Amino acid sequence: MASQTLKEMSEKYGRMNYTLFELNWLNDFLNHLLGRNALFIMVERPYAPFVFEFLNERHGGGVLLDPSVDDFFRYVNDHMLLVVRKPSQGPMNRLMPHVAPPEQWLADILADERMSASFEGAELPQIFSAFTNRYVVNRSALFRYAQRRGVDERVRNLLKESVT
Repeated sequence: MASQTLKEMSEKYGRMNYTLFELNWLNDFLNHLLGRNALFIMVERPYAPFVFEFLNERHGGGVLLDPSVDDFFRYVNDHMLLVVRKPSQGPMNRLMPHVAPPEQWLADILADERMSASFEGAELPQIFSAFTNRYVVNRSALFRYAQRRGVDERVRNLLKESVT
C-alpha cells in the first residue's frame, strides 16, 4: 500500500515535504499482529486538504483527513489512508526522504493516539528493544523529536527498559 501511494504522491507532489508511515511495519516488533493496516500520510497543515482530495479521488474513498481517535477506529478498514498534520522539524530519512525514519516511528507511536491505540501498550518495551537491537537509531534526533512531540520522558524510560 505504501509503495503505490508513494508513487502517486511523488508524481503529483514530488517537491512537497511529506512522510509516510504504515502501521503494519510494526508487525515485526509485535507479539500480536495488527488486525488492520493504515497508512499515515503526514503533510504540512496547509496542504492536507489538497492531498486528501487527490488521494480520495484516486482511491475512491477510504481516505480520512486528520481523524479523531474515535473516527479512526469507527472508519478504519484494511487499507485505510490517513492524511494527518506533519509535525514541524521532524527527523529526515536521507535515503528515502518521504518515508518516516526510525526516530520518527518511535516517537510517533507514543505521541499519536491513533497509532498507539492500535496495539497493546504492554508491547512498547518490546518494540523499543527489538527496534534498537535491529536498527541504528540516532538518539539525539530521537530525543529532539520526542521532546517536540511531548513524549521525551517516555522515550527515555522505554530506551532504559530496552537496555536492561
